[in-house]
Amino acid sequence: MAGALPRNRGNRSTNRVGATVSRRLRAAGWNVSPSARKYKADGMFVTGHGDSATVLMDFGLDAKNARVADEVAALVRTWTQASNVSVDPLEDGAVFVRFGYGR
Repeated sequence: MAGALPRNRGNRSTNRVGATVSRRLRAAGWNVSPSARKYKADGMFVTGHGDSATVLMDFGLDAKNARVADEVAALVRTWTQASNVSVDPLEDGAVFVRFGYGR
């Protein structure tokens, strides 16, 4: 058919790194919070930009944030698509897990 548009795969398209990482973490048993709750409630939040992803742990308890971040980083290191995994704590107790995610 002339002028037919390609099918949109939605959140499963390869250019949606944040959605892919969220889906993989949920499949591994982690409770990833919706992005709309970010900075309004405690939880784990995933953000993707280009070929990089960031997972924010902010549960209100510094020890829990660090423990969960270490466990998530260990899981992400097992993924063949992930590279340069780093754990970056903030002064207020929240912890970021940052990594590159190739397709």
